[in-house]
Amino acid sequence: RKYFTRYCDKLAASICAKFTQQVYRCRPINSVGCEQLLLDCHALKATLLQMPVMGAKVIRDPPVSYTRMVNKSLTRPELVLQVVMGEYTSHAQLLDKTIRLLPDLSLAD
Repeated sequence: RKYFTRYCDKLAASICAKFTQQVYRCRPINSVGCEQLLLDCHALKATLLQMPVMGAKVIRDPPVSYTRMVNKSLTRPELVLQVVMGEYTSHAQLLDKTIRLLPDLSLAD
């Protein structure tokens, strides 16, 4: 069981990194595309969070460190998609929402 959990850790980290990379490559994107990617992100998160306990005979929660890693890895693309999905009438509104949701924004983002 411990080997399967370690495998899930590595697989989830790889999938989350690849998903984040692909979200950044989807430029330009409209609000409908952002909504779909946001739904996909939520579905991916739900699936990954249940992966370590799939098929277990004893019902239990996934490891806390695994849950924390998945949540942290997929929070960034969720926030980026929420910023891009919004309707803005001025650049100031976009900037305000971006700073509010992503305070540690870098130039690459």
